[in-house]
Amino acid sequence: PILSGLVGSEMCIRDRLYKDTKNIAKETGYTNAGTVEFLVTPETGEYFFIECNPRIQVEHTITEEITGVDLVETQFRISLGETLTSMNLDKFNENTRPSSFAIQARVVSKGNGTLVSYREPSGPGVRVDSAAYPGLTPPPFFDPLLAKLICSSNSSGSFESAIQRTINSIDEFYIDGLPTNLSSLKALLSSEELANADARTDLIENSGLTANTKENSRSPAIDLFEKKSPSSTSPS
Repeated sequence: PILSGLVGSEMCIRDRLYKDTKNIAKETGYTNAGTVEFLVTPETGEYFFIECNPRIQVEHTITEEITGVDLVETQFRISLGETLTSMNLDKFNENTRPSSFAIQARVVSKGNGTLVSYREPSGPGVRVDSAAYPGLTPPPFFDPLLAKLICSSNSSGSFESAIQRTINSIDEFYIDGLPTNLSSLKALLSSEELANADARTDLIENSGLTANTKENSRSPAIDLFEKKSPSSTSPS
């Protein structure tokens, strides 16, 4: 799952991230949608720049849900010469604070097969981006993504409500005909580490979900990815 915001982190860290992100965009003359990524060490307040992606990313949906801005539409309008002011978006700056949380969970196939039945969750605060349908046979050598599930906080605006809404939505998914990662997503979302806003980059490995994924995978694309991953190539 992918989360919006820095849950549990001090506000000063977010202020510094906003400032550095803005400086990168200004110094490079960047004028469209993009993503600047950092890794944060909450114990020390340190953070490290990873990369800047000058394009729309798969995670853009969570930004859209907490800001109400359609990023795909916006990037086209900027390319056509519009400005943040003309689109009434100049109100968003480093002092803008989201009032809620959003979580994106990527539902993927874990093996070969054909979708026999496919039903998505729905309701307030639930968004599903998908092109899946009964009869679909996902190509085994390409991205196994079936759907992106995006859930937002309820009226409380709390992180806990966003987690619970995502778990409930996963339970409402019905996919028959091929194996998926729905159970793994639910296990991650139910973890104590995530609830305490302490999910680290090694959460999946420490939870034992990596081993389960390898055992259940029959997709050449997934097998190839795992064969080349650092954890599988490191000496024992």
